[in-house]
Amino acid sequence: VEYVCGVPLGEGNLDIKTCVEILKKEGLDRINVEQCYPYCATFKREKGTGGVKELGKGAFKIEKALFEDLKAMQYYYPQEVSQECLERLLKLQKKGCEKSVEYLKSII
Repeated sequence: VEYVCGVPLGEGNLDIKTCVEILKKEGLDRINVEQCYPYCATFKREKGTGGVKELGKGAFKIEKALFEDLKAMQYYYPQEVSQECLERLLKLQKKGCEKSVEYLKSII
């Protein structure tokens, strides 16, 4: 099974700086940062749908797993993971949000 997983702004394969520049030219006056990190989902469509023909290029960069001791998406089910893993996840979520905000500040 192949998964797509999210990362903090500035760490992924999307050109966020260019996106923000375009939005600013169109009148952007504020940004609301919301996140679901580490977002994880399975691919629902066949390869090639929407122009995604292979992983590792474009928006779909190949990275190592976030947790060595958890399977992708397992952290969506708290009853399946240890308290230690949940605490690590919460810390990563907070750090991810802080990284995203700092990245946005650096490009605005």
